[in-house]
Amino acid sequence: MSERRLNPGFTLLEMLVALAMIATIVSMVYGSYAATSRSMEAYDSRLTCSQRADMVLRLMARQLRCAYRRPDEPNATESNQASETRRPKPRPAFLGGTRNPHGEVLDFLTTAPLGGGPNGSQGLVRAGYRHDPATRTLAVRSRPATDSIHTDDAAAQWQTVLHQVADVEIEFHDGLRWQSQWNSDTSGRLPRAVRFGLTVTDEEDRVYHCATVVEILNAATDRKNVRQTR
Repeated sequence: MSERRLNPGFTLLEMLVALAMIATIVSMVYGSYAATSRSMEAYDSRLTCSQRADMVLRLMARQLRCAYRRPDEPNATESNQASETRRPKPRPAFLGGTRNPHGEVLDFLTTAPLGGGPNGSQGLVRAGYRHDPATRTLAVRSRPATDSIHTDDAAAQWQTVLHQVADVEIEFHDGLRWQSQWNSDTSGRLPRAVRFGLTVTDEEDRVYHCATVVEILNAATDRKNVRQTR
């Protein structure tokens, strides 16, 4: 009897207390892990969403920076005269804004094609960007431009580059102020800069906004040509 008292085992109460402590520790560890996991998933979703939007903005900035307008491109008066003589009306070298019924927010000539490198298309191309509010997508197309007037639109297909695009913001700087629309046919020149913003959502409907301002390199040269022809 004395030997059993000197070396007692765990009582039932002690075992229950130990199990309760273990369960508490496990629940605390699991709770911390679950919270960390949810935070990481949200961070990964945000990072992926912002990375895709940033990639599109970089692509757009590269093409906008190299926007081009021929010095001898017809102005609005010459374009109207061409339509009166039943000649094909020239397409402006640069069109932009959100009022286009087809959803095109940008349509312009550029020396920077979509695919760079030796295997990519070379020369002058016409780039287009279209936002579809119904499908919440942003699409792009690029087709070779034989000149600054005529382009084969049927030869190029729209390619979706970004999903879950809730809104698109675009403005054009004329050297003094920002404008919501731009037409090089009526203005007679390229904008000095373009401000473009994207509002996108992730799988959890969290909203992210990113924007960029692009200075057009050929705008200064184009402005000099306009002054010389006046």
